[in-house]
Formats: sequence, C-alpha cells, structure tokens
Amino acid sequence: MSMNGLVKQSTLRVFAILTFLVALWIPINVACAQQNSNGKTKKNFLWSVEKGKSTIYLLGSIHLLPRELEALDKAIETSYSDAKIIVFEADMDDLSDPAFEAKVTSLGLLPEGQTLEQQVSKQTYTLLQQKVGELGLQVEIFNQFKPWLCALTLTSVELQRLGFNPNYGIDKYFFDKAKRDGKDIRFLESIDDQLGLFTEMSRQEEDSFLAKVLQELGTMRVQVVDMINAWKSGDSDTLASMVKVEFEDYPEVYTKMLVERNQKWVQQIEDLSGKDGNSFVVVGAAHLVGDDSILELLKGKGFEVEQR
Repeated sequence: MSMNGLVKQSTLRVFAILTFLVALWIPINVACAQQNSNGKTKKNFLWSVEKGKSTIYLLGSIHLLPRELEALDKAIETSYSDAKIIVFEADMDDLSDPAFEAKVTSLGLLPEGQTLEQQVSKQTYTLLQQKVGELGLQVEIFNQFKPWLCALTLTSVELQRLGFNPNYGIDKYFFDKAKRDGKDIRFLESIDDQLGLFTEMSRQEEDSFLAKVLQELGTMRVQVVDMINAWKSGDSDTLASMVKVEFEDYPEVYTKMLVERNQKWVQQIEDLSGKDGNSFVVVGAAHLVGDDSILELLKGKGFEVEQR
C-alpha cells in the first residue's frame, strides 16, 4: 500500500469515529424492530426537544456501518419527514473534494528531515511498530506522517479491513435523502473545523491520540458489541458509561472531541426553536449522552426533552 493511498483513505468519514466508536464491526441490521425478547417496546436513539414554537428532533448517529441500511424505525423516519430543516455535523460532500484531500496531505505530513519517531514517545513508537506489523504493513510507510494522521490512517485501514463503508452511515443516509427531498440542509461546523480537531492538537495530545488508537486496533471487535446493543435499544445510560470508560485515560481528547464541540453546537441548535418549522438534527451518538451532552445543555436552557 502506497503512502498516497493511505493518506487518501484517511480522508474518509473517520473524523467523528472517536466521538462514538473507534469502529463498528458486528453485522447488525440497525433497522431491526426495537423490541426485546419479552416484546417490550424499546426507545430509539432519538429525542424531541421543545421550548419555542417548533420541535427539534435529535438523532444519535452511527457514522459507519458494515452494510447498507434497510429500513429505520418508523419513529425516526416520521421525525425526519416532519422536519423542514435538516442539520448535520458538517457537509459530507466536502470529504470527496480533491482540494480537501490535498489539504489533509499538506497538513498531515512532516517537514523534510523530521520523522514520526521523533514526534512521539518511545513507548508509543514501539507500540506502533508492533501494531503495524500485525496489519502486514511496514512502519517506514508512516515515517513522514504526523501522529494524528497516522492514527486516522490506521483507523481507516482497520475499518476497511473489517468491512466498514462510510457510505453506509446513518448520517450519510439522511444526508443523501435530504438532498433528494429538497430539504433545507444546514451544518453545525465545517470540514475544516473537524480537521482542526487534529491539526491543532498539542504534541502530547497527538501522542495520546495515537496511543489510544493503537491500543484499540486489535480489540475493536470485542469492544463494540455492547455499545451497538445500547444504541439499538436507545439505552443512553449504558452508552454514556461506555463512552466515559473509553475516554477516562484521555481527558484532553474527550474535552476536544465532545465537550467543546457540544458547547459550540448547542447555541445553533437552540436557535432552531424559533424557526418556522421543525428541525431534524443528526450528530454522533456520543454527543447525546452523559453530563456534558447536548441534551443536558438544552435541559439547562429550559427545553423539554423526551426520548422517542
């Protein structure tokens, strides 16, 4: 695999992966009936929030899936149909722009004379050598990569190896649908904002980020089963606990990926309550769980929140 090929893979829909799951592997049908074995109706990872004259629907998304969606729960589809404005984290069309790929390459490669080994701790680099070898790759391929690009690239390689496709994510499904339906589409941030999550990391943050990815590469399959089940049943408490454990050793990554973005987004979401017509907002599921979630921030602003 060439360096250019690896760089291009890293521009896939991986910028939001660590805000929910490092990877999804189990070949579930996310459209399965939301019922348990006792026939008890379960909730979706969908909430309605109200304060003004309109309703805002918030859907927690899984960004990448191993196969194409079939049919989502009726409550989710009805909420989308009921909305005039559809909001996403960022414009997914920008990811396929050659200019963006060129920007990732420009910002993600080290200056001549510098190497990745010089940028990270000895422990992280030793782990990198081990994990790259397990993937059948040569560590020399990554010599010019900055730590954040190395982390994203390895995540992308492993996702593809496990059969995941960014075109099958729930947000991608609604993004394409909203364009076909002529909905009013809006975004909470730009692709450049998402790229900045990585390019603006400190040296220590980059080291921690790469180490976190490396430590989880070999255990993606076993880590996510309970997370997927929690998402399917709308069990936000369980998912919140899992996200907390996932990031407990990396508080700086948690703050950058989730807390700061939630705080930036909530004002934009609050403003939708005064619009003429309902809104449907699709964000990574981790943004909707825990004490720092968008939902908790909206409750603090006087919104009535109901899971559907």
